[in-house]
Amino acid sequence: PVNKSEKDSTVTKTAAKQFSINGCYAMTNNKDSATMKLFVKDNIVSGNLTINLFEKDKNSGAIKGIITDSLLIADYTFHSEGMTSVREVVFKIKGNALYEGYGEVTENGNKVSFKNISQLQFHNYAFTKVSCN
Repeated sequence: PVNKSEKDSTVTKTAAKQFSINGCYAMTNNKDSATMKLFVKDNIVSGNLTINLFEKDKNSGAIKGIITDSLLIADYTFHSEGMTSVREVVFKIKGNALYEGYGEVTENGNKVSFKNISQLQFHNYAFTKVSCN
């Protein structure tokens, strides 16, 4: 008999193989832009994310998380305005595109997290796969 955690691990690894999200992504929405580079091993995702919002401070940092179902759920540790912050990010994976989630958040210490991931909305503009330079 397979114990529950082994079974869950197999399901998650299968999900990660389904979504080959290794690589570089770019997003442009009006005057906002962002780039992301992702590395995936099994269901663990790491990489970096740089966000340039029009007339706001640029922020850049590390992204580390997991793939579960068709979602990439990660912590984004970034530097902005001389401070280091942590914010949970969630992306819906659709083909070669990643759609960022948004919704109600809660702050706990220095980390901002979503109150309920199952209730997130997703932006209609995407991070699309681009060649890494």
